[in-house]
Amino acid sequence: MSQVRSAAPAVDEPVGRPEAPGGGRLWWELAMVAPLAIALVARRPAYLLSHSFWVDEGWVADSVRAPLHQLPLLTSSTPLGWTLLLRVVPPIGGPQYLRLLPLTFGVAAVLPAWWLGRQLDQRFGCRVPLHGMAAGLAAALVPAGVARHDLKQYTAEAFMALALTLAAIRLEGVWSRGRLALLAAACI
Repeated sequence: MSQVRSAAPAVDEPVGRPEAPGGGRLWWELAMVAPLAIALVARRPAYLLSHSFWVDEGWVADSVRAPLHQLPLLTSSTPLGWTLLLRVVPPIGGPQYLRLLPLTFGVAAVLPAWWLGRQLDQRFGCRVPLHGMAAGLAAALVPAGVARHDLKQYTAEAFMALALTLAAIRLEGVWSRGRLALLAAACI
């Protein structure tokens, strides 16, 4: 079956990286790495991994040690999937090592935000990733993400919202079964 194109112009067609004036290819790597680094520094990992859990975080951390069959009884305010993800975090450092998971999702949210911005850069023919940088920086410095370092699922939810939006935009640009399957898998 051939691909069906929508009436909307395709904004995510593979486009070569145009050479930025004076920066070349290096500009494109820095344009993606800079918001990732800013997101990591803004979330203060040293503090995050050293201060004690508050009551609700402690409850989530304790649920990781509980037997799997007791999880539905213990995690009424935390999704089961989040608790299961916490179980795969390697025990590095002190007991706050579990905060590596929300830290990872908080920093990773920059990537789909950056790609969403790049969709606009491609649509408007920008030679430098202005929209990509703006969207990446917005995800890196979103006040709720920087201020809250909870051992809760909020950073994963933000990441998935951006990833689902990106998958939906790509599917709208050029419909294919593969892109539909990607969107369906991300929804699940």
